[in-house]
Amino acid sequence: MVRPNPAAGGGNSMKCQHIKKGIKGFVSVSIFDRFWENVEIPPNENDCWIWTGLKSKKGYGSISLIGKKMMRAHRLSWELYNKREIPYWLLACHVCDNPSCVNPNHIFIGTHKDNARDSMKKGRFFATRKQPSGHCSLGHEPTISNTYTYPSGRKECRICRANRHGMLRGFNGNPVLSAAALLEEGE
Repeated sequence: MVRPNPAAGGGNSMKCQHIKKGIKGFVSVSIFDRFWENVEIPPNENDCWIWTGLKSKKGYGSISLIGKKMMRAHRLSWELYNKREIPYWLLACHVCDNPSCVNPNHIFIGTHKDNARDSMKKGRFFATRKQPSGHCSLGHEPTISNTYTYPSGRKECRICRANRHGMLRGFNGNPVLSAAALLEEGE
C-alpha cells in the first residue's frame, strides 16, 4: 500500500500545523514518515489500519512529537488526514472500537459525553453491559461457593472481590492464586 499523496488531497500537507498544549510548529516530514512506518494497511483500505509502533497498555498507539511530547497515533492520523488540529478538550473517538486503528475514516471527533454515548449505544459502557439475571457485573454465576457475604449482609462475587483486592495477582503481576483455588479455600 502506498501512503496517501499530500498533493492529491489525501494525507498530510507538509505544512500541517500542529499545536498541542502550547507547542507551536509545523509537523515535520520526519514525523509524517515515522507515522507511516508504523502503519499496516490491509488490502481493503476500508478496514482498520493497524498501528504497529509503541502502544499503551490499552492498545492505543503513541508517537513522539517535538521534544519528549507524546501524542496518540489515531489523533495524529485524523489531524494529518484532515489538515487541521483537534482542540485539546475534544477526543478522537473510534467508530470501529479498535484502539490500535489509525484509519482516519474510523475516527470521529467528540466530547467525553459523545464517547460515553457511543460506548453505551454499542453496549461497551460498563454500566450498560447486560448480564444474566442474578450474575455479577462481569457475568460470574452466583453460587454458594462463589458468593462472599459481608458482616453487613451485602453479597459480592468472590472472583471479582479477589481481583479488586489484588488477591489473584501478586505485586509483580505473577499469578498467586487461581480463581478455583480461591473458591476451594472459601476465604
